[in-house]
Amino acid sequence: MPIDDGGDEDGRVYVSAPQRGVEMVLEGPGRITTVMFYARDQEEGCAPYTGKLPEGLDFSMGRDEVRHLLGPPTAAAEARVTPFLGLRPPWDLFHRPDHEVHVEYVLDDEGIGQVTVSMIEGSARLAAVVGEGWV
Repeated sequence: MPIDDGGDEDGRVYVSAPQRGVEMVLEGPGRITTVMFYARDQEEGCAPYTGKLPEGLDFSMGRDEVRHLLGPPTAAAEARVTPFLGLRPPWDLFHRPDHEVHVEYVLDDEGIGQVTVSMIEGSARLAAVVGEGWV
């Protein structure tokens, strides 16, 4: 797996596996705090993630299906234009006791574009949430 420039001033290391459609953030030796799963090419050379997603999610699910499965979102936004990033897709955030699940939908409302799972400070290992063999 390629690793970027070695981390930032907070000791984070960013790991990218474009051939698997996954990116991770590590804080400290072996401590994965965030995992991003991509459904479609995010950039040239990035394959879609083909493994099992956390919490029963599937990239083919629309927003209503996701909300039916995960319950009401903690926060949400509709598609919007931002000054620096341009057109951004809609998203939902679901808070859990030890992690958060951020679901970003595709603009054409035909499914999920990205799922991000992040540990909440002081919680157990993220592998317990996303599964041990996900990469």
